[in-house]
Amino acid sequence: MLKAVELVTVIHHTCENGQDAYTCYPVNGASWQWQNRVEVDNGLRFSRVLKCRIPKENAPDGLVVTPGDKVLRGAKETCTGAEFASLARHYEAATVLDARENFFGLCPHYFLQGE
Repeated sequence: MLKAVELVTVIHHTCENGQDAYTCYPVNGASWQWQNRVEVDNGLRFSRVLKCRIPKENAPDGLVVTPGDKVLRGAKETCTGAEFASLARHYEAATVLDARENFFGLCPHYFLQGE
């Protein structure tokens, strides 16, 4: 996969028995691209969309990504609830809006889209 040279961390959030848990999955060798979007709807609305691709061969064992999780550029080993809420203030990070497994074709990968 082209330009899969970034170190990223996927932080998966789960809630079991009323307790929040955060699992960090560091990935060495992912692509990271921001795309600017502008929509006209009673004025201009600007947004940035992240497109992150993780090649299947670089994905850690047991990688789980669901909408609402966070993905950040850089390494992070542990995460607390307060850190999870404020990741975008301290890292280049995004909240996952869509996660897909594209395991067909020549470059099987996970595709994460975030904002």
